[in-house]
Amino acid sequence: MTRRISRRAFIAGTSASVAASAAGTFAIVAKRGGEPRVQPALAPGPTSSPTSVPTPTSPRPGGAQTITAPGRLNVDTFDAQLTGESSVVEILGRTHSRLVQWTDPASQTIGADLAQRWETPDPLTAIFHLDPIATWQAKPPLNGRRVTADDVVAHFKRTLDIASTGKAPVGQRYHTYASWESIDSSAAGQVRIRLKRPDPFLMDTLASEFALIQAPEAVAAYAGLWSKADSDHVIGSGPWTFDWADDGVTFTAWRFGHRKPLLDALHVIEPSDAAKRFADGSLDEAILRDRRDRAAVSLSASTSKRYEREIVMSSFFVGAPPWNNTGLVNAISAALNRPRLAKSL
Repeated sequence: MTRRISRRAFIAGTSASVAASAAGTFAIVAKRGGEPRVQPALAPGPTSSPTSVPTPTSPRPGGAQTITAPGRLNVDTFDAQLTGESSVVEILGRTHSRLVQWTDPASQTIGADLAQRWETPDPLTAIFHLDPIATWQAKPPLNGRRVTADDVVAHFKRTLDIASTGKAPVGQRYHTYASWESIDSSAAGQVRIRLKRPDPFLMDTLASEFALIQAPEAVAAYAGLWSKADSDHVIGSGPWTFDWADDGVTFTAWRFGHRKPLLDALHVIEPSDAAKRFADGSLDEAILRDRRDRAAVSLSASTSKRYEREIVMSSFFVGAPPWNNTGLVNAISAALNRPRLAKSL
């Protein structure tokens, strides 16, 4: 049974994001044994000589993990095009797909997602070829049908309409769509974007935090209900479906699309006593922000750094010129190379 939860009861605390994005601080991610609770498949040993390189083991599908979210799950709406909360991406980033996605933020590499490949025949045109096996999840009114180019076109036309109003949350960064002239389907399975001027950041925009593709039928059926935070109304083309849990959310594998998770289930809990819970074995992965916590788990875990959403502190008054000019604030924000600053710091 789906647990329904009211917006008032659920909104609390701070927000964070699993999406790859520019950020200004680091946290430590502790993992238990690399791939917790996943049984590795047996791989054949060397057959030619003692100096042969062993074949790497491959993980076998199945099992479950419990991890912490970067922050409290602070849901304002499940409308990916209108939310102002990065923590919503903790859910929709797993249930939905982007046209393209960051495959390696550290090296600033963008790879395939709904788009299997793409080309730019001229500086003002980009053509994306959709993965033919991409499907919407098996919930009404989509019922597991294929993702089409018309779906993607309808999604981005809505994005451009919202951007033109100037009333969306600042976090959506709709000013990044200012270079777009039009979007259409040039052929079956193809999405074509035409630009007014060359845009070196087009791919960054398509892989950005909230650029999660929504089905037109889902928008028509549930746009007015997404603020109720009902999991029945969330239908994407990503690798997971989800439902609420008492201490967070539970994801169930969706293996009928273009992205197939190895795990059967993923439990994402809100951050509380992460180091302690990791130490007692109830967490497979924890995000730690205190150096003392890192020392406490270092003997039982592998650790790595991750980018965190930047925290910007300012004494400027945004109710008067010049800082009440959102165009000026957006221009300054866009000019900051956050990954480079974070790496330098």
